[in-house]
Amino acid sequence: MNARPFEGVDLIRSLKELGFDPDYERELEAGHYFARVTADYGIQFEVVLPEHEPLRALVPGKDRDSAPVVGDWVIVQDQGDPVWVIQEVLPRKGALARQAAGKKTHQQVIGSNLDTVFVVTSMNQEFNTRRLERYVTAIWNAGAEPVILLNKADVAEEVEAFVEEAKGVASGATVLAISALDQTQTTDVLKPWLEVGKTIAFVGSSGVGKSTVINALMGDQVQKTAEIREDDDEGRHTTTHRQIFFLDGGAMLLDTPGMREFQLWADDESLEDAFGDVEEVSHLCRFSDCGHDSEPDCAVRAAVENGKISQERLDGWKKLKAELAYHESRVNEAASISRRKDQKKQGAMYKKVQSTNRKNKGK
Repeated sequence: MNARPFEGVDLIRSLKELGFDPDYERELEAGHYFARVTADYGIQFEVVLPEHEPLRALVPGKDRDSAPVVGDWVIVQDQGDPVWVIQEVLPRKGALARQAAGKKTHQQVIGSNLDTVFVVTSMNQEFNTRRLERYVTAIWNAGAEPVILLNKADVAEEVEAFVEEAKGVASGATVLAISALDQTQTTDVLKPWLEVGKTIAFVGSSGVGKSTVINALMGDQVQKTAEIREDDDEGRHTTTHRQIFFLDGGAMLLDTPGMREFQLWADDESLEDAFGDVEEVSHLCRFSDCGHDSEPDCAVRAAVENGKISQERLDGWKKLKAELAYHESRVNEAASISRRKDQKKQGAMYKKVQSTNRKNKGK
């Protein structure tokens, strides 16, 4: 498959090719258009709309919290300048997000309106089942389909062992062993997900081969690559920003920078999806809120003892369950602080108005 050039007649012909949801459809004012955000360059964004080459657009003002993310649908306005204006970000159908790095409770959206997310990992020391559980939980929360890609099958030993271990934490997600350097094999294996109008994101640590997979699908060196160093299996960052690439078959590929950590921004329902094996057995516990520790008649602990569920799998569930509970408490605390600040501002404003009224009466 090759990259789609935005030159001549090979432009995007319809909103459907961009994955447009008919629910967004409405009458727009003159000079306003539906567009899809395909790249984030910080101050400006790249947007694509039918029958037009990619445009640069910006959000008026300096409020980054209201800015779009790659994958968003927006309404842009042509004001006669080379850079168009983003007037509205349409509601997201789903978003892959994580807790932003730092102490502040803040959501970082990685990509929105996704159909599939390929979780790329290497079959070497980088392979980590607990990390896979995190990704799968977040992807279910985004309303997308998780697919785990085990890369470097050409040099890995015991490929089937890696596949089986990944399946043990995939909770129904597809697990595939690939060699990203083999363009034909990679394209053939991933073809079922590469349909017209579908958006597929790639996530994973640095150096695992995300950009190499994209280059194989595109048939071109569109992304710089850097393999994991052989001496310590550490990868180097190669993708520096989020960007959507178009395949000539009609699918859209979203590459993302490698992430050293992935703190969850999800809910309990997503945890249930990601740990379907644990949740299925937990319904047999005596207590509906069983923590699977020392409670009597715990079906999950019994399943661990008889080998149906591994202890590592249960430990992963407990860790993410605790993380989600802590995250929820931080979100609630942040919301409470925000409400108190708003109330304080309103109180100060009310006192100011009252003081002004008293002064006016005394004149």
